[in-house]
Amino acid sequence: ARFRGLASTVGTLDESSKAQMNQAVGEVNSILSELANLNSLLVKRSNDSEQPMQLLDQRDAALKKLSERMGITTTFTQSGAVAVFAGDSASGSALVQGSKASTLSVQFDPYDFGRASFLTDSGGTGTSTLDTIRTGLLGGLIQFRSQGLGPTSNKLDELALQFGKAVNAIHRQGLDSLGRAGGDIFYVGPNYVADGKANAGTGRVQVKVVDPAAVTVSSYKLQYNGATKSWQLENLQTGASVSGANDLLLDGLKVSVQGDPKDGDVYNINPESHPAATFENLLKQGSDVASAARLSTEAAL
Repeated sequence: ARFRGLASTVGTLDESSKAQMNQAVGEVNSILSELANLNSLLVKRSNDSEQPMQLLDQRDAALKKLSERMGITTTFTQSGAVAVFAGDSASGSALVQGSKASTLSVQFDPYDFGRASFLTDSGGTGTSTLDTIRTGLLGGLIQFRSQGLGPTSNKLDELALQFGKAVNAIHRQGLDSLGRAGGDIFYVGPNYVADGKANAGTGRVQVKVVDPAAVTVSSYKLQYNGATKSWQLENLQTGASVSGANDLLLDGLKVSVQGDPKDGDVYNINPESHPAATFENLLKQGSDVASAARLSTEAAL
């Protein structure tokens, strides 16, 4: 319960920081659009000394709000129009140029709380990754996730895995009250979800942890070969793979498929929840506790 409680706290911080980042990104896009609109008005005069002070004040206020949310570099034309670049130099990605503003977005890794990336869409020129946001509100939030929340979550999961595996190993050395060898006390490892929405077949994938000691938190690809009527399961992190007709065993996982698959069907198998969040007691009754040593003595008849 303590492991699950801590995992719940980590999850709450994840959702809270993501909400703050999404809100800040929305505010940034609104400010960028405002600056682009102001530029379209400012270019109507050739010199900033001829500009209405109200427009210049609005421009400066918008730049101040923007700099509070992310680090920027600005350059000004003679008319007072501003070009805005991400980061601490004008060599960064252009966010505002003339009357055109880029759109900022943020993507989060669904499993790794420490990973997030910013993308810019300039409209017509494609989407590019923005890795120069290090200051302001967004910089602080991304630093909190990458240097605080992510490592803390990883350490908590590592502790849950190591603790659970160690206790299970000790428990399997004993005998329960009925003389049976002890089993696992705790479920150790994440739950997995298999995504095959684009497949032509009707296969259904089940992922089961059969050896908690061998489980690693990784993503997998499961692909069907219609010619050989076999599946290949590959660990996308290590490259290790196994093949077979069904019930594939890899990294302590057993992957089974039911239904009618088609040639080329692919399932992406990813961890859905963290080990600390799924930490669970497997013993259902007291007689399952293996509190006796393997050696026992018995009086001769």
